[in-house]
Amino acid sequence: MRDALRDAERVTNDADRAAALRRAVDAYDGALAEGFDYEWIEVYREGIRRQALDAHLALATATADPTEALAVLEAAMRHDPYAEPIYQQAMRARAALGHLDEIRALRRTLTRRLEEIDAEPSEDTVDLADRLIAGLRQRRPAGQRNPRDGGRRP
Repeated sequence: MRDALRDAERVTNDADRAAALRRAVDAYDGALAEGFDYEWIEVYREGIRRQALDAHLALATATADPTEALAVLEAAMRHDPYAEPIYQQAMRARAALGHLDEIRALRRTLTRRLEEIDAEPSEDTVDLADRLIAGLRQRRPAGQRNPRDGGRRP
C-alpha cells in the first residue's frame, strides 16, 4: 500500500495517479494485525488506517464516474464507519447521480453511527445534505415522481 501511495505522489498525470491510488486501496484489506492486541501496534494500526482512508478519498475525488466513486467510498465506510468526510463525499456522488433518498439515508446512517460513540454530525455535513437535497428537488420538474425514490414526490 505504501509503495502505491508513494507512486501516486510521484506520477505526473491524473491517470497514473488514479491507477496508483487504486492499487493502494486494493492493498488495504483491514486493520494491521487485526485480532492481535499488542500495546505497541495501535499507533501503527491507526496510521495505516488513516493512510488507507486518505487513499480512498483521493481516489473517489480523482474518479470522474460517481458510481465508481461510490464503490470506493462504501469500502472506506466499512473501514471507518464514523469518518464524516467519507459520508460527505458519498452524498456528493449520490447527488451527481440524482439519488435524493440515498442522500437522506447516508445522513441517517451517519447520525446513527455517530450516536454509537456519543457524537453527532457536524453542521457542515447536515448543511451539505440539505443543500444537495434542495438542489435535486429544484432540478426535478414539479409533480414528477422519481422511481429511485419509491415513486414518492420530494
